[in-house]
Amino acid sequence: MIILLFLLCIICTVINWKISVPLYLICALWINDTVTLGSISFMNAIFFFLSALFMVKKGVLSYKTNLDKEVIFYFLYSFAILVPFLLLSTKLSILDQISSQKGTLALLLGLMFYRLKISLEDIQKYKSFLLLPVLGVCLYGIFSYVTHTNYFIELISNYSKIDDIQDIAEATMDDIRGGMTGRIMGVSPYPIQYGILMGIWFYIYRNFFCTNSLLNLIVLILIFVNIYLTGSRGPLMALALSFGLYILLTQKLKRITFYLFLVGLFVFCFASQYLDSFFMLFDQNETKGSSIDMRLLQLTGAFSLISDSLQSILFGNGLGYTQYYISTYGAHPLALFFEGSITSGLPSYGILGLIFIWLMKFILMFNIAYSAYKKQIINKNNFYFLSFYLLMRIICDVMVGGVYGTLYTISFFIMLKVFILRYQKQLKS
Repeated sequence: MIILLFLLCIICTVINWKISVPLYLICALWINDTVTLGSISFMNAIFFFLSALFMVKKGVLSYKTNLDKEVIFYFLYSFAILVPFLLLSTKLSILDQISSQKGTLALLLGLMFYRLKISLEDIQKYKSFLLLPVLGVCLYGIFSYVTHTNYFIELISNYSKIDDIQDIAEATMDDIRGGMTGRIMGVSPYPIQYGILMGIWFYIYRNFFCTNSLLNLIVLILIFVNIYLTGSRGPLMALALSFGLYILLTQKLKRITFYLFLVGLFVFCFASQYLDSFFMLFDQNETKGSSIDMRLLQLTGAFSLISDSLQSILFGNGLGYTQYYISTYGAHPLALFFEGSITSGLPSYGILGLIFIWLMKFILMFNIAYSAYKKQIINKNNFYFLSFYLLMRIICDVMVGGVYGTLYTISFFIMLKVFILRYQKQLKS
């Protein structure tokens, strides 16, 4: 089945290379990173194919703006900064580290999609490709919660790297968290990962479907409901805080009041019985999860792994060390499963890595959005949108970890491209 799906993707993009953008987004939505095609993940196979296709099709990566230097520098930096940590980390071999980072090559799709020679008319056509898959995932997530089933996970279980993915799905259906009975994991291997995926797609959908129609509002509400039904506080807080601030900064008081009225009406009519459990999600006594004290304890455990030398403190034990530790020794006595990018990043690339690998990527992406605004390539609201998308990711990274990091980065540059094309059209009209 997976092979047939991959062949279908190949045929569609060979016939029309312009649909590569919605095709990638749809595949990233429905097919999680654990699904393999032979010895590599399905999404990496998509990356390699699209890369080859774009190289063969001359002129398709010819789109240029006066933002190119900032964008290209981001990708050059993202790969070049890994070199000193590959050489100066203290425990893992260079080959083991490179093996752990091979998936990062797929980030180059962000640059390719940014340079792809497409028009605003193509973006309009993409909407017809994206609407049904997004709506389908949202409705399936709710169906999965109501029926306590997950037929999709059963379907892909034979192609997943996670051997017990069906057991995980069954366990989450009976999990009690924050007053909720059962949690959904949708099309992802874990509920919290599904929450992050839906958070990313909330922004992607709003980027493509920018009009305030009733259908678009319904889809956004459905995405939010799916995040809520995961029972995961991190993605829920990240989306509510980031998009809430975006609304406050970009909308007039009358429009803000209208949105609050719609939310209140929806809760009163359809979701009033869930209000108590919503607030219970944030009660540590009611929800199994990591408190601030537990996170500090995990951070202490992570630091203990590199405290044997100054070089380890600065450069870590090696890229991908936390995955190596868990696969070799299981959960750490204090750090457990290294929740959050800071806890997982510290043993892997040390203090300098947290600054120059983890934090710098957000700074550079923010600089890209700010430069686009200052150069009048996008408008102020577009800049705010991209900035709060970054804020959502930072919150998720700190609280959960770098789940769906590739999709997040590629989506940033797709959304930037959409904003550029749309703003250029506005300037001409």
